[in-house]
Amino acid sequence: MFNQLLNLLIFICTFFTATVVGNEINPKEHEEIQKSSSEGRAILITSSVADSVGCERPSAAPRSSDDEDSKTFTHPFFLISIPKSGTHLCAKLLLLLTNKRHKLMYDVLKYKNFEYFQFEREILQCQKNNCFFCAHPFPDYFDPHLLQFSDEYPEYIPVLAIRDLRDVMISFMFHKQLADNLDQEMGRAASFDEKLTHLLSLTNSNQARTIESAIRSAIENWISHPNTIILRFEDLVGSQGKGGDLKQKEVILDLASQLGIQPSEEQLQYIYDNLFGNETFPKVSATFKKGEIGNWRHYFNASHRELFEQNWGAYQIVLGYSLDDWGS
Repeated sequence: MFNQLLNLLIFICTFFTATVVGNEINPKEHEEIQKSSSEGRAILITSSVADSVGCERPSAAPRSSDDEDSKTFTHPFFLISIPKSGTHLCAKLLLLLTNKRHKLMYDVLKYKNFEYFQFEREILQCQKNNCFFCAHPFPDYFDPHLLQFSDEYPEYIPVLAIRDLRDVMISFMFHKQLADNLDQEMGRAASFDEKLTHLLSLTNSNQARTIESAIRSAIENWISHPNTIILRFEDLVGSQGKGGDLKQKEVILDLASQLGIQPSEEQLQYIYDNLFGNETFPKVSATFKKGEIGNWRHYFNASHRELFEQNWGAYQIVLGYSLDDWGS
């Protein structure tokens, strides 16, 4: 009798471990995730699942008053961002609202020639493991698969992060690896002004063309997408980033509503107090510098302005930003 019970216990433990740790999603699990999401039912994920895939679980931020286990969440989503547009700021906000950690697709699919079914599997696994994925919409990398996934899983809400492209360019310049890449393109250790000129010239820079491809994909494929929630960097930084606190609160409340979340007043206040910067819990960015609106004003000269308007101005306008505030 004892041996029978022992064998049964071993079987149960083995089955549970395989279910939690396994990276494959069988068709039945796949169907259940779709069904739960489309019916608006919460998908409950145990904390052990998040631990098994390395998703850190925040413990300091307050949770929603009507949700004792903030692992329960109604609407699945994914984050797309134009490079240097506040990816980690938006990921931090989504974490504080949903208790879900983000996973960069670059860390999951490090190789370039992956198939759609691999991409699909990783996204669904993120949802199952109480994480959400985020990626830049590069047309030769993630975006084609992302568009196909969005067509097949319309219940997933795209969240798009955008920013004034002039600040995008300056943020790019202060990213050491990206700035070093510009030096390599130019064949020398160039000055800041020279590298910025090279970047803004567009046609002479592979780095610039890579950024442009992501901007173009964001505009062509996601801004016009019927379900896309657009998050502007400038609306999220609050007064600490030279924005507005009222606008920040308005945008956060609207995002929560569109994702089906009802945060408590305590949770909201924590977000307002801790969203900006990288010194408050949770720390999600290794590249945070200033995070201020209009930092480009300290670096753009007349030549930079001319190049920007010529090569990037059309994108700036379509994204909803001005070209008439150079002197304001």
